[in-house]
Amino acid sequence: MSSCLQGAGSRRRKKGKQLQSVLTGVSLGGATLTMLRSCCLQLMSLVWILLAHHQLAQGDDCSEHCNLAHGCCDQDGKCRCDPGWEGEYCEKCVRMPGCLHGTCHQPWQCICHNGWAGKFCDKDTHICEHQPPCQNGAQCIYDRDGEYSCLCPEGFHGKDCEMKIGPCEKAGFPCRNGGQCQDENGFASNFTCKCLAGFVGARCENNIDDCLMRPCANGATCHDGINRFSCQCPAGFEGRFCTVNIDDCASQPCKNRAKCYDRFNDFDCLCPDGFTGKTCEVATAEPTWITFYHPADREDNDPGRSTTSTLSIHGSQKGCTRKAHHGKQQHADFGS
Repeated sequence: MSSCLQGAGSRRRKKGKQLQSVLTGVSLGGATLTMLRSCCLQLMSLVWILLAHHQLAQGDDCSEHCNLAHGCCDQDGKCRCDPGWEGEYCEKCVRMPGCLHGTCHQPWQCICHNGWAGKFCDKDTHICEHQPPCQNGAQCIYDRDGEYSCLCPEGFHGKDCEMKIGPCEKAGFPCRNGGQCQDENGFASNFTCKCLAGFVGARCENNIDDCLMRPCANGATCHDGINRFSCQCPAGFEGRFCTVNIDDCASQPCKNRAKCYDRFNDFDCLCPDGFTGKTCEVATAEPTWITFYHPADREDNDPGRSTTSTLSIHGSQKGCTRKAHHGKQQHADFGS
């Protein structure tokens, strides 16, 4: 390869002179152009060889250092770790999430360092020596796995003997209906009750009347509960406060294309012509006109005179009215 490089160096010197002659106006022959093309191809081949050698060197470096049991080498020559492993060459295991004072030999372990215990290695096994948690002169006793207990003096209690036997305990925790008795951990002179929502009183003994403000509308009945109420709606209303008027026209009760008007627990139908009834279901009978032609009365002096009568007959009537052309009005009765 060194001879190739020396040859390339001599050729570059020659090419430099040849290019200088071109710049000064000297014309190049065919042999000179062929030399230039050959030199360019050799240089490109050299660059490609160097790049390939660099990539192979990277790949060899990854495979030599990467822990292939915990990862693999990608095309870029980088070590890609499997889940549970980390580090430049996948040499470190990942500890269990939340592990404070511990390490691991395999993924997701939490092996506690000396002086620590617990699932997350967060409990000091020398807590009674380093940071004694017991209060009010109590004695700290180490149990195991980072746990401890406090031996409380007379008149105190609690996990760390932080609570004193005070007014709440002496009164037998008197707060009612779930109320919380408070006496500053026994150091107060008296107790107070913190009531749950819906109760009042010194000992939370009274249930607040949630119907006092009359929240139900339209004559509904209010039923009191614990920090709540319910409304019993009358017919025709619904909703949380009985404020919604039920649409009685929703079922389309009106017939024969009648228009429906919603009312309170009722409806009205505007019937079209020819129908009647609550829902316009009854058809009304239309009058029928009948014309009769008959001769004039015999007493009439005009022998050629005749009379025409018109009868109006209704289906719901037993009689009819007859109107004569000569001005007289007659009424006829028809049997049923």
